[in-house]
Amino acid sequence: MACGLYLSGKYEAAVEVAKRVVRLNPDYPLPYRWLAAALGQLGRTEDAKNALEKAIAAGPASFGLYVRRVPWHRPEDHAHMLKGLRKAGWREESDVFPLPLPFGRALSNPFRRGFGRISAAPRVQQPLGHRQG
Repeated sequence: MACGLYLSGKYEAAVEVAKRVVRLNPDYPLPYRWLAAALGQLGRTEDAKNALEKAIAAGPASFGLYVRRVPWHRPEDHAHMLKGLRKAGWREESDVFPLPLPFGRALSNPFRRGFGRISAAPRVQQPLGHRQG
């Protein structure tokens, strides 16, 4: 919900929702990212930097994945998020996320191409003890 509020430009509401989620689950990294971006957009730089540090500390791999662009975000939404994170103090050229992603640069969405071949015809089994003839 914080994500949707942020992307629609409702930064104050995004801050409030993200703070509620953080209170309920302080180890979950995603709301910190939206909190940092929203606070950055509002010009609350000290609070934004604090949230940014928590976003990275709570899930460095998750943070790195999202700043490199996940395939389920529209490019304009990703750019909007990065704009808020930059205002919070994040820089691409810094070593905020020094670990490489295990997937390499190209991320793919397995739901777009399916999980292998699935036959549409159900498999029919003969009942136990079935005799021919």
